[in-house]
Formats: sequence, structure tokens, C-alpha cells
Amino acid sequence: MNAPTLSIGLPVYNGERYLAEALDALLAQTYTDFELIISDNASTDRTAEICRDYAARDDRIRYLRQPVNIGAQPNHNATLDLARGRYFKWASHDDLYAPDLLRRCVEVLETRPEVVLAHSLDAMIDENGAIIHQAPYPLRTDGPDPAVRLRSLLRTPGGNDFYGVVRTEVFRHIGGQGSYHNSDRTFVAAVSLYGPFHQVPEVLYYRRDHPDRGERARSHRARVVIGNPKLANRLRHPMVTLYAAYLLGYVGAILHAPLSPGEKVRCLREWLGWLTRRAAPGQQRRLPQSSDPAVLARQAGTRRTLRVAAVGYLGIGNLGNEALLTALHAWLRSEHPEVELSAIAVGPREVTRDHGIPAVRLMTYRRDLDHGGLGLAALKALGRLRDIPHLFACVRKVDTVVVPGSGVLESGLGIPPWGLPYWLFVTALACRLQRRRFALVSVGAQYPDHPATRFFYRWTLRLASWVSVRDSCSAEAVQRLGVRRRVAVYPDLVFSSPTPSARPGRPGDVAVGVMAYYGSPGSSLRGPAARAAYTAGVTRLVERLAAGKRTVTLIVGDEADREVAREVAARVARPDLVTISTATDLDGIMRDIADTEVVVAARFHNLIAGLKMGKPTVSLGYARKAEDLLSRFGLGGLSQPMDDFDIDLLVTQLDKARGVDDFAERSQEELERCRRELAEQFDVLSVEVLGRP
Repeated sequence: MNAPTLSIGLPVYNGERYLAEALDALLAQTYTDFELIISDNASTDRTAEICRDYAARDDRIRYLRQPVNIGAQPNHNATLDLARGRYFKWASHDDLYAPDLLRRCVEVLETRPEVVLAHSLDAMIDENGAIIHQAPYPLRTDGPDPAVRLRSLLRTPGGNDFYGVVRTEVFRHIGGQGSYHNSDRTFVAAVSLYGPFHQVPEVLYYRRDHPDRGERARSHRARVVIGNPKLANRLRHPMVTLYAAYLLGYVGAILHAPLSPGEKVRCLREWLGWLTRRAAPGQQRRLPQSSDPAVLARQAGTRRTLRVAAVGYLGIGNLGNEALLTALHAWLRSEHPEVELSAIAVGPREVTRDHGIPAVRLMTYRRDLDHGGLGLAALKALGRLRDIPHLFACVRKVDTVVVPGSGVLESGLGIPPWGLPYWLFVTALACRLQRRRFALVSVGAQYPDHPATRFFYRWTLRLASWVSVRDSCSAEAVQRLGVRRRVAVYPDLVFSSPTPSARPGRPGDVAVGVMAYYGSPGSSLRGPAARAAYTAGVTRLVERLAAGKRTVTLIVGDEADREVAREVAARVARPDLVTISTATDLDGIMRDIADTEVVVAARFHNLIAGLKMGKPTVSLGYARKAEDLLSRFGLGGLSQPMDDFDIDLLVTQLDKARGVDDFAERSQEELERCRRELAEQFDVLSVEVLGRP
């Protein structure tokens, strides 16, 4: 008897529910020059009866029955061993096939000798044959470069090329499918090294999803045992050896393929790059998500609690930093309730009290030792050494560390290098060495003058799994630090938090932000002298406003600012026109701002509070970030440096801000854009940082 052009191998085990449908679809193909080899893996249901009935009616069917269950992978290979055609295709007993599938695939192989595998686009169907969705084919397997094809198969899920029509000689050269974890992936990768694939641009193959699919087995071990029952013994066949076989399967395929030495080297580099990328902290989950419902269900069923720690200057009374932690916590509770959030904070008791999450201390020395002589300085220096094992132990207890916004990479207030810059660097290093993810999310950055601070900032950025900054000036600072990596720009996280109801505000009422300002690098005055000069300037401003019969509400951004507010209120001639806000969080500050007409912001998050409430705002700032944010909201030019501000100019700027037409409505439009951008970042963080689809 003449050999057919195409051999179809159909391995089956207990397939009585869908087998007849699959056989009907295959036997109804418009291409008829094929043999159908059915290998029954010792089924215990009506599979044998169905197969014998069809074999009696169609002489293209060759039916054999295994005496015992040899496993899915050996059963697949058994059909290949019996193949006589020059083309071969595996078929699944529970899938469906459009009538032209075989004809279209064989035509490609007959007319394009360079193509080694032909298949079509496919769709997922349910138990009843209804289409769930069309599966995308994102792989780049149609090009001439074997390294590019291999890279795509390694890094991109998708496609059902395992069920394509292949030149039989290629299968013979590869030697059949292995019996280890994910052996079908290494098998398809091996085929790709022999030549390009071709996808017929029509949906002609229908992959069925149902509860009994092998892909729905929950554990790796369960899926391996389905493939080969001989691997069930955990002592003889530990998973580590099966994983190793999977990884080395790629190496063997590359070395065995008919490639030039140069091509093999390039393919091995792609394999090594993929392996390194999968092993790097925070990177193993960055691949696009599979669209297969069985894979998604398996991932959902095995999802464990994820432990995330927020790190930063938390629990010290800074209202902006606490609002950032609140924003992070709200997102996680809403979108990822399975995440357990904790904090590595300066004030752990305060964080637990205010946010209801467990917290540990960021540093080992006590905060009440911040001022002292040489002896205390020595103790603090020893504390920095103790901080290393302490932070490594903190990181070891979590899966991911997140820095939720704030100016942690800024230097505008003269932050010493052996404070937060050092602690962030040690935390990032601990994450990298212990394979934890470390994310800097919507942070502020500046280029520091101190070389040690530059070192710590540079390596914190390099060690991070994810970096986003809150404005363009921060992105420029990262670039100036010599960090060559992808840095996303997203708004401050506080823009994602709910905003209290806005109202028109009392005419003539001004909210004036104050802060305990001790100067910044490059200032002519530093320390107590800078604080005294700033406090005197704000007092003159409030006197000027009160003289014009304007009421003033003094707002703070940190508990340290309250003493400055009290000093200012005590010095003015009309204390009856001055009120000190008693708000203890940023939400309360926004409620106080709601009653005012215009805002003079000092701290950055006071500025954000004013803009969120739709109030025309002027900034007395210590960094470019304030002017950049004002420009985004159409208030560019309404800022001054905090070191030496001009009161006459400031009053003029207030009048100009008050005269901006329809600012409340326009600001809401910009706020909505900020919220959309942050929603986009949260979606990215779900995958990039949390590893959640």
C-alpha cells in the first residue's frame, strides 16, 4: 500500500466524551491523503469501543491499544514511531478542526520548502463547543533567524504549534518528546531551530477547555505524572531533576540542531539570557500573561499570599508621606486583597496605630540620639553597621519591598548620605541578593552634591526591579546620575486618593503653608538662621494679608511645622484673623483648604492638596518640582524660592492666581488625567512588581 502524504497521531486516554467529535472533524477534512494513527493508552471507558467502530468504517484509521498506561508523552511518541507520511501532525482527542485545516497547512509545506511547521490561528472553545475567545499569536517564529525564533518561544507565551503540521524528518531528527516538566515547550523550540513556522491567517483550529484537561492539574508534579507515570516517585525523580531536564532540554536541542557554530552560540546566548532574566529578582513574572483559561485557572488556584513591605520616612508625622502610604494601602486592598502589607518605618508604632498594619523599625539606633557629642556619633556609626543585618532580616520576611512615592531620592533639604540614602541602598541590595523585588514608585529625585549620596542613589536605582518618578525633573536627575535603565514617569500617588467635596471657599480667605525650613544646599543661610529668616518672612506675609482684611489659615505638612505656625500666629498684630489648622492628615488639610479662596503652599503635598481641591495655588518651594507641577495645571510662573521670597511679588502672584478663569473646572480635568495615568501605573505594577495579572 502506498504511504500517505500526511500522518496524524492521535493519542487518547479515557476520551469518550469528546473523541467522536474530534474523529468526525478529522475525517471530514477536505484534504484526504492521510492516515490517522490512534494510540489508546489503556483507557477504562468507552474509548476502545469508539475507536474500533470508526476504524471499521474508515480504512485510513490505524488503531492500537497499549496494554498499560504508559503516560501521555510516551503515548504521543508511539504514534510518531508508526508514521509513514512525509508530514506529521499530532491531534488531540478533545479538540475540533475546521474542514480546510489540513489542506491549507499541507499546501504551505508543499510550496515553501524552507518552512518546517504550518498551522493556523486558533480559538478556545468550551465543553459544548462554543467559542470562548480567539487566541492571539504573538510569537515571531516566521523569520529566517533561528535565534530570533528561539527568543520568541522562550519569552512569549502563546500559540499551539505543538499541534501543527511538521515535516516528519524533523521530528525523527529531534527524536520524540521528552518526559519532564514542560517538555512540549522544549520540543517546539527544537523544531523552530530547523526552520521558520507559518501561521495560516484564519481560525481553523479549536482548542477545547474543560475540567478534565491535563493542563488544569494544579501542581507541576501532577502534570509530569500525567505525562509519564514512571516519574511519580518523588525520591527517585525529585522535581529539581525534572526542572533541570527541562532547562537542559533547550541546550541539547540547540547543540543537536543543524546550525552553524555561530548560530548555536547565538541561540545559547538567548537561552542564557532568558534563564538569567527568569532568575533575576522581580523579573520572572514579567512575561505576558497566557490567554489559556486552564493556565489562568491554575495560576489563580495556586496563588499564595504575597507579602509587601513599604519602606521610607514613615511614622514621623509627615502628612505627605503618610498620605502616600494610605494611597498604596488603598490600592492593594481594592485590587489585591490577598496582599499582606507591612512597613519598614522610622516610627513603627505610629504606622501601626495610624494605618493598622504591622511595622518594624527602619534603623537600629534610637531617634532620640539624633543630637549629641562624639560618643553618640560613634554609637550611631556602629548602628549603621548593625543596620545591614537588620535590613537583610527585614527583607527576608517579605516578597516585595515598595518605596511609595515621596522625595526619597531628593537632596533639596540637605539630607545626609548616611541617613535615608544609605538605608535605601542597603534595602535595595538586600532585595537583590535575596531575590526579592524592590520598587521605587512615583518617587522624587534630584542630583545630589555629596559623592556618597550620589553613590547610594545611583546603586539604589540600578538595583531596583521597577523605577518610576513623579515628574520630568526627577527623570532628568536619574539620567544625570548615569543610570541607564527604563524609568517611567507617573504622577504622585496622592493624586489617586479620594478628594473631599470641593466648595467655593470664603472670599479673601488664604491658606498659607508653613514648614520648619532649615535651608537647602547652596542656601546662604543654613540651620537655625535659615529657619528664623523663613519664619520672619512668612510672618511679614501674613501681616500683609491681614492688613488687607484677609483671613489666613496656617496649614502644615509635618508635625515639626506646628511650632513655626504658632510662632507666626503669635507675632502678627491681628491674631483674630489667623487660624492654625488642627488637621493631622492630608485629608484634613484638604478640608481646611476647601474653605479658602487661594493657597500659598510650602511643602509639596500642600501644593498637591490645593490643586486637588481646585484652588488657585502659589508655591514657596525649595525645588523645581513645585514649578513643574504648577505648570502642568496651568499655573506656571506662580512660584518663588523659599530661601528669599519677595512679598510684593507674592501678593501679585496671589491676585493673578485668583484671576485664573474657571480654574476649578480646568483643574478637575487635569486631575482626571492624573488618575488615569496612575491607574495605568497600578496595572503595570500588578504585573511587574506583584506578579499578578
